[in-house]
Amino acid sequence: MKKHSNIFVFIGLLSLVCLLCLYVRAFDNSSVSDSDAVGNRFKLVWMDDFKGSDLDYSKWSKIKRLYQAPWLKYMSSNPSLYNVENGRLRLYARRNLNLEPTDTAEILTGGVSTENKITVTYGKVEVRAKVKGVEGAWPAIWLLANERKYRTYPVYAEIDFMEHYNDDDFVWQTVHNNYTDKLGHKDNPRYQTKTNIRKDEYNVYGVEILPEMIVLSVNGKVSMRYPNLHKGRVYQYPYGCGMYLMIDMQIGNKWLKRIDLAHFPCYIDVDWVKVYRLVEDR
Repeated sequence: MKKHSNIFVFIGLLSLVCLLCLYVRAFDNSSVSDSDAVGNRFKLVWMDDFKGSDLDYSKWSKIKRLYQAPWLKYMSSNPSLYNVENGRLRLYARRNLNLEPTDTAEILTGGVSTENKITVTYGKVEVRAKVKGVEGAWPAIWLLANERKYRTYPVYAEIDFMEHYNDDDFVWQTVHNNYTDKLGHKDNPRYQTKTNIRKDEYNVYGVEILPEMIVLSVNGKVSMRYPNLHKGRVYQYPYGCGMYLMIDMQIGNKWLKRIDLAHFPCYIDVDWVKVYRLVEDR
């Protein structure tokens, strides 16, 4: 009888463990995005899967080198930096070996933008991309405010949902604003995260902009949440202002190693881009 009682106790404990595992799995926010957890929150409103043989200029503009910021330092519209083929966009960084004879820059980089074409206020952006990196390379996928008043402090809004340095097997994702950058509040709440990727393969980078929270993700898994603290004039959460997308090759900044010109060209491949509107944002 005692042996049978022990068996029943063991079966009961095993059942309890299984139930606890199911409970934890159901509420493990690292394995599902907010949109998946609550149902159909987003509506697809814009996409590009690069099925043609050239950029769709109704959707994209080439980024111009307007000033000497590190990310813009080598930007060029040279055709050799842009390739649409086999359902993907490739943006290159190349040595300027007579590509632009009158340009004194030793490197030229390509980048595209949806500025004044499509913006996201409250919604979601996903980009499926793959990187061929080298030392000194710095491709990025990011959002910047479309209205110029949100591009200067204290009302500054920027979300970098993919920055890949050198030939790393991880990416950085960062939320920028006056509270984080100028006032230095970088830990409470956390403003940046490092997330592992499938190196040399396609990965899906995502960002959700919600009235109460920014949600960053990689391959459908939440990597960081940045909440709205409602701090008023310190401009901790200037989002929901309408932001445009940029995808670009960038080369060289103070955090990177030397620029390895011997292994150029390097590039970022983009398989598709999707922009969703938050359903509640009517």
